[in-house]
Amino acid sequence: MPAFRRIGKKKSSESHERDSKAEESDRVRDRSVHPLTQDEIDEKPWKYIGYRGYTDFIASDNDFLMVRRFASVSARIVLSLQDQVMVLEEQLNELDWRYSKQEEEDVNNGTFRDDEEERVELLESLRLKILQYSKLNLADEFVLQQAEIKKHPTASPRDINSLQNWHFNHQYRAIDGAEQAYLSHTRDLYSVVPKEKTPLRRLLERSATFRIHWLWKEEKPPELPLFERDNPFEVLAATAAYSAVLMVFLQLNTPAVG
Repeated sequence: MPAFRRIGKKKSSESHERDSKAEESDRVRDRSVHPLTQDEIDEKPWKYIGYRGYTDFIASDNDFLMVRRFASVSARIVLSLQDQVMVLEEQLNELDWRYSKQEEEDVNNGTFRDDEEERVELLESLRLKILQYSKLNLADEFVLQQAEIKKHPTASPRDINSLQNWHFNHQYRAIDGAEQAYLSHTRDLYSVVPKEKTPLRRLLERSATFRIHWLWKEEKPPELPLFERDNPFEVLAATAAYSAVLMVFLQLNTPAVG
């Protein structure tokens, strides 16, 4: 009978859905009992590692948390808004000049209540643009935020290299290629968490006596990631060695007495 067949078909569809969910649950259980092999992970790193693995790696060291300043684009946005205000300002000045010309029909330039419609509309456009420029935080607060970002140090080549090596170790396939390209903007990257300098290093950098160019010259970053921090004892040892050489040099160039 038709009614019976329709009911039977519905039950068959529901049964198939239950079977599909059961198979998926079995696969999940099988994975917990039989962990993925390295070959399986390497075959699909975008599935088994992805952003979860990448962010876990970034979270393992504060120095790895780096993002772009977008310095050029940010400056362009502010300058664009500024220019839009300037264009309207020039139009207002042009109107004021025209309404003040002797040969023109007399216009009352000392009233807002009975002003010319053209100038009223222009002032309203200026008001809205100024609001966009400042009150809506697209300029004042925006600029302050950019100034605050500027205070953060540029990400070190060593830390950038560590993140790039992570992508290399996953065949550049764990994260979408376009989404890992931010690491190529090395001059625009900054460390969200500034690296704390040791008290001894800060003292040496402030002192004119110990500010020696070759001691602070940054070498080309190595190919492999390094995770050690500045060692104050190594800096002190290098300073002492330089002082000793300098002392010998001064003694050799001092004329003998007697």
